[in-house]
Amino acid sequence: MLVSDHIPALGRSIPEEPIIPIPPGAIPRPKNAGLT
Repeated sequence: MLVSDHIPALGRSIPEEPIIPIPPGAIPRPKNAGLT
């Protein structure tokens, strides 16, 4: 999953994946919910 999915503004301005450090915990996933 790319950052552009969560931030349309960056996705439109930058066709490629923007260089933004995002920790794995920043994006909640259904799989993680089951592990925790």
